[in-house]
This record gives sequence, C-alpha cells and structure tokens, in this order.
Amino acid sequence: MIDELENLWGKLSFTEEEFTEVVIEKDWLEEAKEAGKNFLIGKLLLNKRVNVKAMKNVLCNVWKVLLGMSIKEVGNRLFVFHFQDDMENERVLLRQLWSFNKSLLVLQNLEENVKLEDVKLQRCSFWVQIHGLPLGLMTEKIRTILGESIGDVEEVDIEGEQMAWGCYLRVRVSINISKQLKKGSKIIVLGSGNELVIFKYEKLPDFCYVYGRLDHQEIECDETLNMKKVDSKAKK
Repeated sequence: MIDELENLWGKLSFTEEEFTEVVIEKDWLEEAKEAGKNFLIGKLLLNKRVNVKAMKNVLCNVWKVLLGMSIKEVGNRLFVFHFQDDMENERVLLRQLWSFNKSLLVLQNLEENVKLEDVKLQRCSFWVQIHGLPLGLMTEKIRTILGESIGDVEEVDIEGEQMAWGCYLRVRVSINISKQLKKGSKIIVLGSGNELVIFKYEKLPDFCYVYGRLDHQEIECDETLNMKKVDSKAKK
C-alpha cells in the first residue's frame, strides 16, 4: 500500500499554489534527537492481535520500570515505547533479548530521520552456547570464529585467560532474524579429522521449527499446517 501511494505521489505535478516548502532548522533536529532518547521502537514477531494494555503491564513488570512507560501501536507488529527515564530506556535496550506471549520482541533506538515504513528491525542479539568442542580447541580465537559463522560477534564469555574450560563455550552474536537459525558447524581440524559442534541459543522464544526461523511461529506457518493435514490424512 505504501509503495502504491509513493508511485502515485511521484506521478503528480504541482502548481506553486499546491506545493509548499518547509525548512527544518538544524537545532530543531537536535531537539528531536534529544527527545528521542526516551523512545524505543520494537517489533513483536507475532501475527495475531495484541492487547497493548496487557503488554504494557507485563513488560513494566519484567523490565522493572519504576518511573513509568507508555506503549503505542504504530504499524503492523510495530510499537513505540516511551520511557519517563532515559536510563531505564538504555537498560532495557542493553539487556535484550526480550519476548512477549512467547514471541520475540526486537528493539532499537528510535531514529528521528527514519520513516516508519523504512524501519526494518531484522537483527537481534543472542547468547549462544557452543557444545561438542574438544578441550584443546576451547580458545577465545576459535570461539570468535565459530561465533562469526552464526552472526556478528559482540562479546565472548571468557574468564581472563585465552582458554575457557567447561562443558561449552558462550558467545553473544547479533543475527539476522529473517534467516534460518544455524544449528551447528563442522570443524575441519587439519591432521586430526573433523568435529561436529552444536549451537544452543539461550532464552530462545517460540519460532518456526519447520523453517528454523524467528520471524514467525510454527502455529502461524502455512507449511506446517499443510504437513499436519497430510500427516492426518495418511493416518486415516
């Protein structure tokens, strides 16, 4: 719908009486940027209708908001969160990952120069456990390389030394939620053979197990419904 309106708008011609120009002063932009510090925009990866009041009550409790917060639905699965205190805003953003109704809630700062239809919200950060590595390969460098095979590495969990002994390694990565989740990786150890490692995502919300994607749930997936119908007919 937005694209159709833009195409129509582009074909229109204006007379001087029909068209005006408004100049935005630089200090106005600074004011907007300053005001935007108390706002986050979020996308809830759930297709069904959401009770905004219930959402606010749950998230205020989970986020431990003390000075107040309001939520406004501004588009398809898009919400603006207004905090009375910018410190609470920053805390919520830094402590992602969050979910509501078992669905992923992706958050980012509200940018004053981005139109609503251009908001993508396609990336989210996860702590990922890497299982199956031999002890000799539990180094910071190998952990970072494995993390980069999942997404953009933001942080590695290491206790001051280059080695990290334990049942698994941990790495925080930013991943594209529109793509299939990586389940593991084959490591080719030159001169020693291959090793298979498994990725386990911490606090993983509901997602589509058929496609392995976070941008919709299995109960909303047409392919899953078709598979269940076929399976039901086969059993009959």
